[in-house]
Amino acid sequence: MSKTVYARSPDVVWRLGPDRVLVRRVGASDGQGQDLAGAAALIWISLDEPGTTSDVIERIIGAGLGAEANETNDTIRLLLDEQLIVVKPIDH
Repeated sequence: MSKTVYARSPDVVWRLGPDRVLVRRVGASDGQGQDLAGAAALIWISLDEPGTTSDVIERIIGAGLGAEANETNDTIRLLLDEQLIVVKPIDH
């Protein structure tokens, strides 16, 4: 059985701000960073350790931060599209 594990991209540098996470892809041609707020920031913070979608949701809920499962799924896809997080398939 295979499950998908998400992790922060190793090609991203970041800083935690008071109400957001500032990220920048190393070598990005535009040279600009992005601000992650709301669900995106919560997901980023929850990925201190790689995890599945369920792990991410449990970490957010466990921290009392709350996020809707649908919003979490959509935001994970957005972070993947932006190449800020990566997929690490692991077979068990």
